[in-house]
Amino acid sequence: SVRFSTMILFFLLLLPIFTQSSIQSAPQPGFNFDRNLARLSLEYAAASYADDPWPCLRNNNATLVLQVNVPCDAVRDKCWAIIVDAPQHIVVAFQGTSSRTQLITELVESITSPKHQVPGIGSVQRYFFVALESIAKPIAQKLDKLRDMYPEKSVLFTGHSLGGALASLAAAEYANATKIDPSKLYLVTFGQPRVGNYEYAQSVDRMVPNTWRIVHKLDLVAHVPYCVGLRTCSDFLNHSPYHHGTEVWFPNSMGDGDLYRVCDGTPLDEDASCSNGHLLYNIDDHLRYFDKHVSDYGIAGCPVDPPPPAAKRSATTARKRLTNYRSRRPALNRTLEDMSELEAVAMITEFAVARWARDYADYVWDWWHRKNETGSGFDDELIKPSW
Repeated sequence: SVRFSTMILFFLLLLPIFTQSSIQSAPQPGFNFDRNLARLSLEYAAASYADDPWPCLRNNNATLVLQVNVPCDAVRDKCWAIIVDAPQHIVVAFQGTSSRTQLITELVESITSPKHQVPGIGSVQRYFFVALESIAKPIAQKLDKLRDMYPEKSVLFTGHSLGGALASLAAAEYANATKIDPSKLYLVTFGQPRVGNYEYAQSVDRMVPNTWRIVHKLDLVAHVPYCVGLRTCSDFLNHSPYHHGTEVWFPNSMGDGDLYRVCDGTPLDEDASCSNGHLLYNIDDHLRYFDKHVSDYGIAGCPVDPPPPAAKRSATTARKRLTNYRSRRPALNRTLEDMSELEAVAMITEFAVARWARDYADYVWDWWHRKNETGSGFDDELIKPSW
């Protein structure tokens, strides 16, 4: 209709004003990017996917101190985490999304649920907050004991995918609750989704300055939930999802000799000239980091690639370990390789529309009910839609 077209045109004219970012570019504080530390962090992130992390840890002279896996969402998907005593660090690594149902649940919750306000930190996606709360207590207790035993060691939080989001929130909460020297605290994530709003991003940048957010090529998950903006991300008056930490973008396969870019351009933490400069993304780049299929690599025991002829034996052992794992858990899709992106988007949209429709119906019903009772539909206690 003409009226509808006029409304759309009016909105498009105002959108640049609403999405104009108030963010000022500034150099990201912290340490210089260390590729070796990033590669080591991936070993621990991969190890968190395994029922038995020991093979991965032995390769790096590290010891498993704690392994936690508990149901962490409405459909009883599990969240996994490990604490590792490494030569230079106490490592807390979180497992990434491990099943299709968990991915759908995670994205639906991110789209339809209001953010959760964390005192002193900012607002974060509710799914991440609830998931971390389910495993936080034993991790915090063990981490405190290890810090007392090894005060000279740094604390490294890491994770891939969902694990990166949990590592981000865990590092922020740990920094906020303790008096740890920021120079002793590190956060390195891989394919991490946006965790919270701009206030949260500022808090993490301030409390955990030694942060690197590594993105492989056109990784889809690193761009969800989608931020608000036309050609670049905006804080949108602190309502838009917004990344923290300096992105390190690998626009290639992440092999040993491949180049990368430290993205410290504008806007701060959401450099429009790096991965944000692309409009199309895919899931395949999310599954592989440093030329390793992260979950399979960890489940297989992080096999080292030795020279022939031992290479054949090593590859066979890794395949057997992976096959045995999958035969014991046939219902679990650890790799998401057979995930239909179209099917996932359709399911997410269906859930989101249903949630919005129900929420809006509750809003209208409440307004109508109050109007008939009081003669006015306006009331401070009126139920507000979650969106």
